[in-house]
Amino acid sequence: MDFTATGMESAMAKTVLGHIAGVLSSAWRRAPAAVSGTRRDPAAFATMIYASAKGPLLAVIRGEPFAGRSDAVCRAMDDCLIGRSLTFTPHADRAAHPEIRLILRFDPPADLGQNRLCDDAPTPAVPEEGRTRVTAAFCADGALMAAADGWVGTRDPTDPRFRQMMGQLVRTLFEEQG
Repeated sequence: MDFTATGMESAMAKTVLGHIAGVLSSAWRRAPAAVSGTRRDPAAFATMIYASAKGPLLAVIRGEPFAGRSDAVCRAMDDCLIGRSLTFTPHADRAAHPEIRLILRFDPPADLGQNRLCDDAPTPAVPEEGRTRVTAAFCADGALMAAADGWVGTRDPTDPRFRQMMGQLVRTLFEEQG
């Protein structure tokens, strides 16, 4: 049997492989994903339980690409932990413990270091067409307890893919260490 390809067969194979790679790359950019940051305090889960036991957890939204839709972003994260009722609010006066907060930085600059994640200073947004990136920092009294990054191929907080990405982000931040 001769398995050598002719020039035309080889060119066709390269074209097909190129199209497959393009489709996979495009799908990767649209699919929701979340990855854990390099810092995770073992007390993060217990702190989240304490902070949310008597009301919603404060979510501070920075670089918001959603034109005043902070409540929609919070609704996308509500009740994403299995076996635990966890809700979020963008309003400090409605949070049970506003000193404990989740800071979401949408479309953050690439050079945003972890030492800046818990400060309340706005960071410039660096948006990408049709894609949302977010860095989440769970902070208690200004100290970083956990961090995670997420991305999804939509700019709409009501899109099911956005909710899926935010759910992955919440589970990544608050998964119980056993």
